[in-house]
Amino acid sequence: MKKVNLLEDSIGSLAVRYMIPSVLGMLGLSMCIFFDTMFIGRGIGNLGLAALNVGIPMYSIFNSIGLIFGVGGATALSISIGKGRLDSANSIFTFSVISSFISGAILSVFGIVFLEQFSLFLGASQETLPLVKEYLSAILSFGIAFIVIQTLSVFVRNDNNPKLVMWAVICTNLTNIILDYVLIFPLNKGMRGAALATSIAQLVGVSILLLHFIFKKNSIHLYISQYKKSLRYAKRIILNGIPSLVNEMSAGVVIFIFNIVLVKIGGVEAVSAYSIISNVALICTAIFNGISQGIQPIISMNYGAKKIDRVISAFKLARKISFVSGVVFFIIGVSNPEFIARIFSSNIEGILDITCSGIRIYFLSFIVMGVNIVSIGFMQSIERSKVSTIISLIRGFILISIVIVIMSYIMGLTGAWLTVPIVESITLIYTIIIIKRDKSIYLQK
Repeated sequence: MKKVNLLEDSIGSLAVRYMIPSVLGMLGLSMCIFFDTMFIGRGIGNLGLAALNVGIPMYSIFNSIGLIFGVGGATALSISIGKGRLDSANSIFTFSVISSFISGAILSVFGIVFLEQFSLFLGASQETLPLVKEYLSAILSFGIAFIVIQTLSVFVRNDNNPKLVMWAVICTNLTNIILDYVLIFPLNKGMRGAALATSIAQLVGVSILLLHFIFKKNSIHLYISQYKKSLRYAKRIILNGIPSLVNEMSAGVVIFIFNIVLVKIGGVEAVSAYSIISNVALICTAIFNGISQGIQPIISMNYGAKKIDRVISAFKLARKISFVSGVVFFIIGVSNPEFIARIFSSNIEGILDITCSGIRIYFLSFIVMGVNIVSIGFMQSIERSKVSTIISLIRGFILISIVIVIMSYIMGLTGAWLTVPIVESITLIYTIIIIKRDKSIYLQK
């Protein structure tokens, strides 16, 4: 079997090899949430959907921590290898994995101890609080698995084994589907059953990723005794990973802000409708993130080797793919929103009109969202973390908070649905200006 050469093989063939498993890898948790939503909607009802949507930002917290060490560490790793500095690889990997494990343990303990306060902070109402607590208590118990699987996935992919990441995701989702059905219907475990299904599935995924190291397919190694020594890479890794943290957190922040606004202007019905929309949005966003992360090893290693023409080619290809994908998502949503809505709930009639209206408007954002995510990922891949962090903050926190307040005040629910398309459009314009202005600085041969 021919060995893959990130510095010499055609960009197109490398993109196929890395991007497809990466997209499937990023879809992993999103698909787990998707199936949770489908089974909860049919097995528990609209109140369960509303409670689930309150708990979903917890996944963004898990993902963001896992990716700050995963993407941050893997970017540093690939650039170092591209420059021929192989000695730092093991230290970067060691710091990233152990830090992920420690972070997961701390978050789990903190979340379980302050479960009710945490649930209320995320937006639980008195009506949804018992179900939110039931769901969060289960997933918080598995915080380490949720975080470590994200970190390991990125490193295993960068260590020339993207197919194993793909199989880990497939097995994770199959486990989740089976357990969702068994725990929610025959065993009648409700919200806790859905959460346990997703949590146990993450353990399966971690176990499969560890096969990369058990069967000695790895070129990077974990040395626990050298963790203290590896701390010298902490700043570089964390700075590289901050844009991923902001991007992932922004997905949770968007849901958090929408829940607060929608419950005031549309009640539980609007939140239930948004639960369906946000779950589909998470899947589309995961695909865009997969495209961005799939191209990361190619960009980072060629940037380290100063092969700038290949860096630009990879970036342009990723942008084209993300744009076409976004147009396809928009067409699917606009052409049959009722079909999408009915996938999630057997009791959809009370929220059908709200959901369909929201899908038609909200899905406009996908046309440019992918281009924005790939552009942020590009900056991150060449260690321009400051620029990518600023764009991520503007897109995911600042604009969304301002626009949703203004638009929902002026246009009610329609204004709320228009928020994300407006934010993504403004971000695209700003990103194009920044890239054109600064490209002569960060793309020097």
